[in-house]
Amino acid sequence: MDEALADQDTCIRLDRAPNAAHYAARARLLKGLKRWPQALADWQNVADLDHTHWFGPYPHLMRAECFLALGDLDAAEAECDLVPDDYTFPGFMGKTKGSKWEVLDAVATRRRGR
Repeated sequence: MDEALADQDTCIRLDRAPNAAHYAARARLLKGLKRWPQALADWQNVADLDHTHWFGPYPHLMRAECFLALGDLDAAEAECDLVPDDYTFPGFMGKTKGSKWEVLDAVATRRRGR
């Protein structure tokens, strides 16, 4: 994973213009490594650079998951507010699909102390 992360760092550094796709690739790696603050920053870059709205609300859903992992429940809820109620990230290749409702359910569970 460290080599892949180094490759993504190189892509971002060498790109002539900031590219949302490169930041998204690195953000996924950082999230997988549980490097939450860095993943949060990259997902924000994705949202900021996504001028064509290709990623849609996906970066906000990923930021909500990172905030949840950090225990910042208010920030997780705030990110979920930026995700439409009917948005569901499609599951593919054995991955589970997800939506803000799973994040909000986890937030509510934590608030209840479970």
